[in-house]
Amino acid sequence: VVVKRPDYANWLNEQKPSMAIETKKNRFDVYVKASMA
Repeated sequence: VVVKRPDYANWLNEQKPSMAIETKKNRFDVYVKASMA
């Protein structure tokens, strides 16, 4: 799941994202959940 957030915002549910892509005013937090295959 990719979540677009303001660069100053805290993480969702205080959970650290798997990775984050930062721009000048925004941050894209990427949350990866392992599949149950």
